[in-house]
Amino acid sequence: VSKSCARNVVYGLDNVDAENLYIARCAEMFPVKMATFEDFSVAIPQLSEDILERVYGDIYQLPSDIITHFRHVDCESLHSSHTDDVIEQDIRSNPYAIDCGRLE
Repeated sequence: VSKSCARNVVYGLDNVDAENLYIARCAEMFPVKMATFEDFSVAIPQLSEDILERVYGDIYQLPSDIITHFRHVDCESLHSSHTDDVIEQDIRSNPYAIDCGRLE
């Protein structure tokens, strides 16, 4: 298939059984843009946040149901202004975090 004919991209051949979950439109992927991760640059999709939000929902909120992760904290304790403030303070103290205003 020529690049000019393709409408979508499947990112990761290991994900082909995921019911179109990992398909992105070419316009979402290209042209790629550069982003800094720790101390090096990486190419990321042009509309990476749109792709992430479609797959994961609100990417700026902690998930209320963490089925696939080891539960190391009580989910109910995550829903408090104190917890939000502590997480925000931790993110802001990270020298690699991008300043994007108050986290909502």
